[in-house]
Formats: sequence, structure tokens, C-alpha cells
Amino acid sequence: MKRFVKVMTVLMVSLALAGCSSGKPKIRNN
Repeated sequence: MKRFVKVMTVLMVSLALAGCSSGKPKIRNN
């Protein structure tokens, strides 16, 4: 159960980072 939650969290974070970096580059100017 904990492993599943951890995997889901990692996937959510990775998707969020990928979406922010590739989809919305105007928000972050790094």
C-alpha cells in the first residue's frame, strides 16, 4: 500500500515537472 502511494506520488511529481517545463515555460524563466 505504501509502495503504491509512493509510486503514484513520484509519477504525479514527474508529470507535473514535465508539464511545467515543456508545456508552460513562460511561468518559470529558469
